[in-house]
Amino acid sequence: MNLLEVFVHPGCLSEKSAMALARELQAVWSALDVKIWSLPEAGERAQALGVIVAPAFVLDGTIIAVGVPRKEWLVAKLQEFGITAGSLPS
Repeated sequence: MNLLEVFVHPGCLSEKSAMALARELQAVWSALDVKIWSLPEAGERAQALGVIVAPAFVLDGTIIAVGVPRKEWLVAKLQEFGITAGSLPS
């Protein structure tokens, strides 16, 4: 199972959008274990991964997006990493 970690900052204008996208992925893609981290509480984990801006999407230890990507772009990125265990509804 692949781990998608999503780092958000409470009060950030993008927080809700990033969390909604992460939950949508989790609900549809069974090959993803999604963990949503809130900063600054997850500061040590973020630092270990090199995350300095939120929101950030990290797949198996690799930062794949900063900010909130379009759903289609993120799906394509996940597929580049070989994750094809589901598809998102339009």
